[in-house]
Amino acid sequence: LIGTPTDNDLGFVSENARRYIQQLPRHARQSFTQKFSHVHPLAIDLVERMLTFDPRQRIT
Repeated sequence: LIGTPTDNDLGFVSENARRYIQQLPRHARQSFTQKFSHVHPLAIDLVERMLTFDPRQRIT
């Protein structure tokens, strides 16, 4: 659902982990709103913030 992390998202991981992640197949981020159209928008917002790859950007 969250797609392939960007280079900025990988800033906190080790070089070995970064190389491994970058060699994986790329996946586009999916729209939570479209995938879960029956869910309240505030709930979708919360889940999107919780499922952010970069822990520095993730809701706590």
